[in-house]
Amino acid sequence: MTKKIITTFLCIILIFSLFPIGIISNAASDDFTISITADNTVYNRGDTITYTVKIKQTGTLTAYGFNLNVPDSLTYIGNTTNSGARSKLGFTGQGEDSGISVQEVNGTKYYLFSGFGANPYKGNDEITLGTIQFKVKDNAPYENVMLDVLHDDDLAANNEDYGDKTISIKKSTVSVEKKKVSATGVTVSPANKSIVVGKTVQLTATLVPSDSTDSLSWKSEKESVAKVDKNGLVTGVGIGNAKIVVTTTSGKTAEANITITCNHPKTTKHEAIASTCTTHGHSEYYTCDVCGAVTSGTNKELPLADHNYGEWHEEVPAKHENKKSLPGTKGYYKCSVCGQYFDKNHNKITDLTIPAEEHKAEGDYKFDTEKHWKECACGILMQEEAHKPAEAVKENEIPATCTKDGSHDDVVYCSVCGYEISRTKVTDKALGHTGGTATCSKKAVCTRCGEEYGELDSNNHTNIEIKNAKESTLTEEGYTGDKYCKDCGKLVEKGTKIDKFVYEMLDGINGEHTEKTTDSLTFKSNGKLENLVSVFVDETKLTENVDYTAESGSTIITLNSGYLNKLAVGDHTLTMNYNDGGKVSTNFKIAEIKNENTITNKNTNEVTTNKKSVTPKTSDESNMTLWVIGTVLSGICLLGIVKWNTSKRVRRTSKHSK
Repeated sequence: MTKKIITTFLCIILIFSLFPIGIISNAASDDFTISITADNTVYNRGDTITYTVKIKQTGTLTAYGFNLNVPDSLTYIGNTTNSGARSKLGFTGQGEDSGISVQEVNGTKYYLFSGFGANPYKGNDEITLGTIQFKVKDNAPYENVMLDVLHDDDLAANNEDYGDKTISIKKSTVSVEKKKVSATGVTVSPANKSIVVGKTVQLTATLVPSDSTDSLSWKSEKESVAKVDKNGLVTGVGIGNAKIVVTTTSGKTAEANITITCNHPKTTKHEAIASTCTTHGHSEYYTCDVCGAVTSGTNKELPLADHNYGEWHEEVPAKHENKKSLPGTKGYYKCSVCGQYFDKNHNKITDLTIPAEEHKAEGDYKFDTEKHWKECACGILMQEEAHKPAEAVKENEIPATCTKDGSHDDVVYCSVCGYEISRTKVTDKALGHTGGTATCSKKAVCTRCGEEYGELDSNNHTNIEIKNAKESTLTEEGYTGDKYCKDCGKLVEKGTKIDKFVYEMLDGINGEHTEKTTDSLTFKSNGKLENLVSVFVDETKLTENVDYTAESGSTIITLNSGYLNKLAVGDHTLTMNYNDGGKVSTNFKIAEIKNENTITNKNTNEVTTNKKSVTPKTSDESNMTLWVIGTVLSGICLLGIVKWNTSKRVRRTSKHSK
């Protein structure tokens, strides 16, 4: 069955191969577009061009088939079919397909794109059929190359079952251009040449390699002697030597040395001209009419002649008069030839004007009741303006006291010229007493004059004493005491009751000491050190400065390490007894040392040994034990594997023998 399907499909492909172009559908006059696109636009000989071929249709499509029209300048390389096109079109049944084939009929190659499906395709997406590659032949002409579809209406499919579609082809045109080859060098000939003015010589440049595509540019380094055109033609224009340089687009250069001479076939006489103060003259000389060279005499400029200065004109100084500032005139000579001005040293003067001097305000300000001003020597008024009042100043001041009035003059002067604008007599009232503080027994004292003033302040008491104060005890309440003024005897403030005293432990509660260390323990209570009579631990009275030390700051008791290390491991009680019968207690603990061999002093970080010395080991013995165990287990596993392999071979041999 499969062989029959394959045979049917090949027959269909063969039918399509006989039609270089044919578009077949089941709907007449429907559109069908073929698009051919190259992967680039410009190629050189030997390059590979990859074309992508796509179709797009409207209506329905049952089959298609067309051949590419390939120009002679291209050689076929290969093609790739887009496998997704078959699925997209729905041409997936037995005997159905969509692909590319290359066939040769009567010596002519056909590049066939074809497809067939039992169920019509009704989509209008642009579908890529595949790619096809061609190589640009080595002898291909440098021109535009177009890949098209064969146009032969007689080969278009047209039968009872299918109607033709309207074909639209988007062709692909690319350009085959000469491959650019950069020059590695350039030479020019002739390299040396002598010509007469007005004559020409053609220079020729040779590129290396000979197939270089570089273009050339020519330049004369002395155009007053020789000129060169874009093709290397040199023309002599003046006597001398000129270097002609040719340059390639890749930057390579070569030179030719051109010498221009002249035989002066005809000359012109130039008469001598005398110099003036403005123009240079010259002697008699002759020049060549062809090259312009001086053939006799010299055309060198003669020095300028001296000026004709004439008579001296005296200076007219600038001056001030009649309220005006007038400019002056410098002294000068004037040349009768060029009209220029010169000083006595015959230096050129460009401007004869002596600028008028600015008006100068001289002397002190003058003033009247309204304004002030200064004057220039010519009599003109300057800096004229109304008076500008400054801040008033005090004059003739009689100071006021605490009890008597004073007085002064407020005087306003002009801040510019000092003119007195106004003067006003002002009365300064008595200042009155100030400062000081009155108390219940003394008046306030003036800080300015030192006299007492005002009334007593019955509420200001500065001399206070405490009466009836009483400390609290264990059995009785205390009293803060009453505040009385010692000056007037008045009760200023009543005291308050103080609760009965309760002994409390402030610090060191539930402290802990590790046995056999050098640490101490410190405890603090709120009792007064002078009232302390004894210190007990459990039922034992301690000895001061032997078992412990005591400091003030309430009561601070420190048990030393020597005493603490005598105590048994476990809980203990510290008790402080006072002379009023009061006492305060707290528990503390002696902790067992964790590592009996090593004792660490927390304060010094010193390590000491107790029972026996310990030598540090370079490695952990537990690791050695693990190594031994691991080695034994590895041996057991190895023996098991060998045994298992032996059994396996035995079973295999037994099986084969059966």
